[in-house]
Amino acid sequence: MSRDIKVLGHRGYRAKYPENTLLAFGKAFEAGADGIECDVQKCGDGSYIIIHDDKIDSVSNQSGKVAQMSLNDLKKVDIGDGQRIPELEEFLKFLPSDKFINIELKEETITPADCPAICDMLLKYLDRKNLIVSSFEHALLPYFKERQVTIGMLLGEKHAGIGITNIIKRIIKIKPEYLNLPVNIFDLANKYIVYSILWILKIFNKKIAFWTVNTEKQFSLIAGVSDIIITDDVSGILKRVNTFR
Repeated sequence: MSRDIKVLGHRGYRAKYPENTLLAFGKAFEAGADGIECDVQKCGDGSYIIIHDDKIDSVSNQSGKVAQMSLNDLKKVDIGDGQRIPELEEFLKFLPSDKFINIELKEETITPADCPAICDMLLKYLDRKNLIVSSFEHALLPYFKERQVTIGMLLGEKHAGIGITNIIKRIIKIKPEYLNLPVNIFDLANKYIVYSILWILKIFNKKIAFWTVNTEKQFSLIAGVSDIIITDDVSGILKRVNTFR
């Protein structure tokens, strides 16, 4: 496989297994992924857990807000195939030492006050060279930058309203190594304008991660400009990367 593009399993091997579970992460590694992307929220007793939403509704047949539930309550929730919601440290202990990890901090429950504890835990188990910390809430990123952790500035539709000038100002101020972009940006803007912006970013040594790339069409749009591909379909995208020149 070309080492120029890293393939990360989006919440593990999400296309086939319950997302953000140790099973899904393990299966992504077994399929050959260079690493995985996952999400961190904080529950009611202050523990950090691996889950995307701030509610358990979308991953179980139960209902509840993460911020109002204890770790003990959350560990009882079956999210499919007998899997439970992993605690952050449990997840970190599970990871192979040679895999690349993109940790997304979720703004619903994580604040800048949480960053020192999270950073200490990440660096206890992970080598900086295999770690990216990303977030849509850009105020969560500077602490990690100060600790020499690679950061990724997530940009989505919510940022369209602040305008390209303000986005550029944030990039200059925060200095992320990665820009994490949705592949559907090509549906929202003229692709030639998008490519022009991407190449300008690369001139300034910014790397690009695209999510969530699941189809051949999506892959063809970003293969030549992406440093990281985040996908639900690990095996499918790996096959395309293997044949990409």
